[in-house]
Amino acid sequence: MNEIVSYRRAGGLMAAVLGLAMLAGGALAQPAGDAVNGKKIFNKCKSCHVLTAKNTKKTGPTLYRVFGRKAGSTDFKYGKSMIAAGEAGLVWDDAKIFAYVMDPKLFLSEQLGLPKNKVKNKMTVKLKDAQQCADVIAYIRQETQK
Repeated sequence: MNEIVSYRRAGGLMAAVLGLAMLAGGALAQPAGDAVNGKKIFNKCKSCHVLTAKNTKKTGPTLYRVFGRKAGSTDFKYGKSMIAAGEAGLVWDDAKIFAYVMDPKLFLSEQLGLPKNKVKNKMTVKLKDAQQCADVIAYIRQETQK
């Protein structure tokens, strides 16, 4: 019986270690996204962002062709930390957008090696639910890669 308990504890410990290793590497476990659901969730984002080449909102940058784009590189007036991240080589992909949308300040603080309270960024909205975040990314990809 003690061997079974030890095995379970070891298995739980291994899962915790693997989870921490993923977080330390900057990668969060990202579920598969559903673009149909992402369209509904994107309604929260529409007040600041557009998915067209021309940015008509100016509250946030356009997300048109964001995948593969250097951070802070459109005509939007970005915060200092986003500009610095782009200058340091940050290029958007699914995993980076996922981590950013989950917690913009934390993501940039990790990218720049700064404490969170030193990050100067304009995006304050977070999607705390991983599935919603994955769904929004799937929708943005679908709509902007046409």
